[in-house]
Amino acid sequence: MSDVVVYGGASGIGQAVAYQLAAVHENVFVYDIKEGDLEGVTYRQQMFGTDDDLAPAREQWRQVYVTLGRPSIRPFDQLTIEYEYELMRANFHAVTQALRHARSSADERCAYIVTSSVSAERADPGGAIYAAAKSGLEALVRGLAREWQPSTVNAIAPGPTATAQFMDNVKGIRRVREMERSPVGKIVEPGNVASFMISVASNSAVTGQALTIDHGGTVASRR
Repeated sequence: MSDVVVYGGASGIGQAVAYQLAAVHENVFVYDIKEGDLEGVTYRQQMFGTDDDLAPAREQWRQVYVTLGRPSIRPFDQLTIEYEYELMRANFHAVTQALRHARSSADERCAYIVTSSVSAERADPGGAIYAAAKSGLEALVRGLAREWQPSTVNAIAPGPTATAQFMDNVKGIRRVREMERSPVGKIVEPGNVASFMISVASNSAVTGQALTIDHGGTVASRR
């Protein structure tokens, strides 16, 4: 039986979480529409679109990680309402749906971790709707931390992270600019984010928080 689950665990930060969990848990369960191949991980390819897609699991989750989301940079004046809805679905509603699904099979003292983004508090041109979705997730975390006691609910907000998607799409001067946001000139590695998420999930004194990991980039930008 598995007691930990990662939604979106076949790539990026989610994959790094699943990899690290598999080293210490007998079996890790992953929901993702993509295929995965990590040893010690059970995959279920599943789209989060309607309630019919989400049959309750038989496991009793003690840790739930939701790493779903899709960044987007596009000026607000160029967004159609349909694209705006799609961004909100991918970055907010998919997360709430995964949380509902996990909740149906979770231990009463479960630790829930979702991925937010530094964009929730950083004003990036072209990222207004994405930032709004992530800000909404952080508000959700604060509310659920009270509603779901004694479970813990937290968000981890990474800065630019060296996932395959980021490295493929952000190149040249754009990548240099992202690195220069940090006082140490680095972007975060997926493994850094994963270990931070797992550490927070293991600490029952932390709940209702949105915690940043970005090599100090957010602090440096306030100067």
